[in-house]
Amino acid sequence: MKLLKQLIGLICSVAMVLSLCGGAYASDQTSNENHAYDTSQASAEQFIKAEINRIAAEESECLWTNETVLGTPVVLYDAYDDCNGYVFKLYTDGSETGYIQINCFDGKFKVYCYSFTGIPAYEGLSNTCEKQLADSKNGRLYFFGNMTYCVKAKDDTFRAIDAVEGISIETARTYYDALRNAIKEKVSEQDEESCKNECNDSYYVPQTRAFTLVTTNDFSNLYATRPNGTQQRVTEHCSPTAATNIMRYFRSTGASPLSTSVSNTTIFMEMYYAMDTNAIRTSNIIQATGTLRSNIKPGISSFCAGRCCPPATIGRVLSVTLSGIKNHINNGELLLMSLDDFPSQYAKHSVVLFGYSGSSLKISTGWDTSYHYYSYANLTIAQYVYVGY
Repeated sequence: MKLLKQLIGLICSVAMVLSLCGGAYASDQTSNENHAYDTSQASAEQFIKAEINRIAAEESECLWTNETVLGTPVVLYDAYDDCNGYVFKLYTDGSETGYIQINCFDGKFKVYCYSFTGIPAYEGLSNTCEKQLADSKNGRLYFFGNMTYCVKAKDDTFRAIDAVEGISIETARTYYDALRNAIKEKVSEQDEESCKNECNDSYYVPQTRAFTLVTTNDFSNLYATRPNGTQQRVTEHCSPTAATNIMRYFRSTGASPLSTSVSNTTIFMEMYYAMDTNAIRTSNIIQATGTLRSNIKPGISSFCAGRCCPPATIGRVLSVTLSGIKNHINNGELLLMSLDDFPSQYAKHSVVLFGYSGSSLKISTGWDTSYHYYSYANLTIAQYVYVGY
């Protein structure tokens, strides 16, 4: 009892000190620059309408027009409970035509991602998003960058909508602040100048409307065999899936001599073994370690050699720049990009880059059959392998 009284007294003393220090102390503890910016819905709608017109003028496969209507927005919040963005579903001629997400990380709205046919990432990550919002403490959807969408639980921890583990407020703020700083560093003066001179007013988007993507789900019921005969269900297979889409795309255009008799499953399984995904060729231990990034280029080369469809160009790039990416796309190549912190912190994922519009990159995530444009500044690209025919 004596200890309890001492603890209560200590809490009261701390509360008095905080009260005397006033609002400045509290402001320092929860400082977030976004509160000084105009993140009103009216400003967001004005910005998005201008972006819709710009994108529609550049992208031949864009379904949006000057008659496109904005749906009811989903407001996004940061780790400090300030609005940091919006997601609008879009409607054209009465039909749903994708979505657009904008965020305010460094003082003004910028396009984060969009798609002409896809759904927002938080819907794709979990089919219980609406229920999680309804069961949350305040009904808010939080966004911490990449594809980290969270709700706040009643115990004041954040829960990613595709995970069950809680994230403390302190951890969330540390992660979010690091993200914003990384974005600022990436959009440095040199990169900004490069974008102004080389890319903001340029775009290159190959026609993909007639090409149907495959996804990781298309292969998730397959089994692979280890050297000792042990079978393991296919998993952590984003890299061979991405490579499969690259092979299929060049075959569909007639650029690659890969035979049309080779099925999607055959392409995928041969890539799976060639890349030694989950150490399927070199270990008898059941594991879900994915594909070593150093194995991606050799794996593609091995597959192509075995199928008599060697690419005209293939290479691995570790020093990633936006101008370098665009040069490869302009050369007619596709890029198998290895991303860090995607979809969430510490996660690693492989995607295919098909084109670009300004500083937005047109990618296939491997999770659905739609293309999504992501801002280059908001992606952590560890490496990419370019392939061309």
